[in-house]
Amino acid sequence: MVVTRPFRFGVVCGAPNARDWAELARRVESLGYSVMLCSDHLDLGGAHFSTLSALPALAAAATVTTDVRVGTSVINHDLHHPAVLAREAVSVDILSDGRLELGLGAGWAEYEYEWAGIRFDPVRERISRFSEYVEVVKALTSEAVTTHHGEFFHLTEMPLVPLPVQRPRPPIMIGGTGRRMLTLAAREAEIVGINLNGAVAGTPAAMDERISWIREAADGRESQPELNNIVGTVVITDGDRREVLRDELARQRAAGLDFMTASMTEDQLLESPTALIGSVERVVEDIQSWRERWGISYVIVSYPDLEAFAPVVARLAGR
Repeated sequence: MVVTRPFRFGVVCGAPNARDWAELARRVESLGYSVMLCSDHLDLGGAHFSTLSALPALAAAATVTTDVRVGTSVINHDLHHPAVLAREAVSVDILSDGRLELGLGAGWAEYEYEWAGIRFDPVRERISRFSEYVEVVKALTSEAVTTHHGEFFHLTEMPLVPLPVQRPRPPIMIGGTGRRMLTLAAREAEIVGINLNGAVAGTPAAMDERISWIREAADGRESQPELNNIVGTVVITDGDRREVLRDELARQRAAGLDFMTASMTEDQLLESPTALIGSVERVVEDIQSWRERWGISYVIVSYPDLEAFAPVVARLAGR
């Protein structure tokens, strides 16, 4: 069953200091974005768009805003014991007056594991552990007392104090690319995040395949998950789309970001759901076509595109 939801837009953010972060939070809200997001990395030196640790930064953003939701995109489960994460997440939900969206993932930046002396297990083992992690976090943020003795995690009579504002708990987003991760997300999360930037060729056919996995896994759920697409390349312009794309690819190569699009030809990129290139009207039409074809209603961009993408948000948010 395809559920048509109103459009929502999120932006992954970063800023170097408290003043700039507060100003950015207010700007995200004033432009009509639905969610202000932070990614979760040990490397906060500029290699990623988020340059502050996620949960403290989101708590700070919540204190200077009133409506925009705050979210993690996404927490690396290997960097946060579930009991500690649950308490921090509930705290942010309280401090934001019920605006937290908790994004969770299985981790991918192997070099960060090496820095911290954490073993980087094969993907199959990491996803198995992550599956149990999701179960534990959901219990810890919704049940009065949690006891869990599994393969990877052991908790005994841990109380849920304090209670989150959102009941039964803050919504969970799980992001992924492969079938096993997206199947887990479709079964367990309120929001399924699809990331086709770099890991595979982000063609419409690749999105078709992943949507079919999600629909199969979510079949029978009482409430179908919201579908989110992470867009790595955004250029809003009235110029020739192919020329603009070439300039953007050159910029990405110079910035070391060409991994996001390196596996696709120009023709593929111009049709890819990982790229939005063209006038406001063209981009609006593309996003509307994603909802019609795939049921995608929640789109995430990065904060360098915050202002340029704002007219699209103004046209579509909540519609």
